[in-house]
Amino acid sequence: MTICTPEDKGFVVAIMMDTEGSEIHIGELGGAPSAKIEDGEIWIFSVQAFDSPRPECTININYDGFAEDVKVGDKLLVDSGMVRFDVIEKIGPDVKCRCTDPELLLPRANLTFWRDGSLV
Repeated sequence: MTICTPEDKGFVVAIMMDTEGSEIHIGELGGAPSAKIEDGEIWIFSVQAFDSPRPECTININYDGFAEDVKVGDKLLVDSGMVRFDVIEKIGPDVKCRCTDPELLLPRANLTFWRDGSLV
């Protein structure tokens, strides 16, 4: 491989690479800047859009296939583990979860899910 400097050829090429792939994000929190999540609380992760204020303890997800892709027993990590949930039940387009590591939940936070110790 030959490395050329800008002086050699007269131009510079920049390369950008997306190493994270697609991302799943939670939605807004009904206008609140954050939500305090307590240990053991049950929250619903839903792909449904709500015309009226969202139901209490419900989090919107921007990925339509979310309920099909997660399984009972998966771990959901918000912002790389700032808040953690265990998936305990799937109800149509909704996923019922129990908080196992409480903290503040922020709007538009990144969401990942893990199965058997591996990122899904």
